[in-house]
Amino acid sequence: MGGLKLATSDVSILPLETKTRRFELTQEVVNEMNDRLILVDTGKPRVAKNILHNVLRRWARRSTDIVSTVCELVREASNAIDYATKGDLNNLGICMSKYWFLKKMMAGENSGVEPENVEMVLQLLTSSKKIAGGTLCGAGGGGFLALIAAQGIDRAEIESAVKADAACTKDFKWHYCTVATDGLLIEIV
Repeated sequence: MGGLKLATSDVSILPLETKTRRFELTQEVVNEMNDRLILVDTGKPRVAKNILHNVLRRWARRSTDIVSTVCELVREASNAIDYATKGDLNNLGICMSKYWFLKKMMAGENSGVEPENVEMVLQLLTSSKKIAGGTLCGAGGGGFLALIAAQGIDRAEIESAVKADAACTKDFKWHYCTVATDGLLIEIV
């Protein structure tokens, strides 16, 4: 399913049933997202099973901070949909950064969820107002960083700022990315 979507589930139904709702984006919003989205392979993969183990253990305790964090993640997903459909990419970027902050809270301190070089780069780009926001993708895997450039800033300017100020980013690979409006396409040859 391409484009912008929100997956939800009802807490009282087991086994879990996921419902996915797609939201339409105007071509103008898609074009702006395509101009401002940046994907960076940080070269620092994280092991998802270790991170997930921490999250599940913390969730099983049902501590107040974890339950409230999950509720906030749900709220922020709706906010992100609202900002994206309105074309408000600056606030969408803020939502991405907040999402990342909340995901780090879920994993707990010293979980290894955020490599030091990623923390440094996000701080640099945020303090220099080069990005509207960003987050590491997924629970582990390849260590891909998704960013939304600030209005009027392009990928080359962001890449240059990071290379000039952060020596620990030598393994970074910078990519252009676009909104996949059609979703996954498979061709059998």
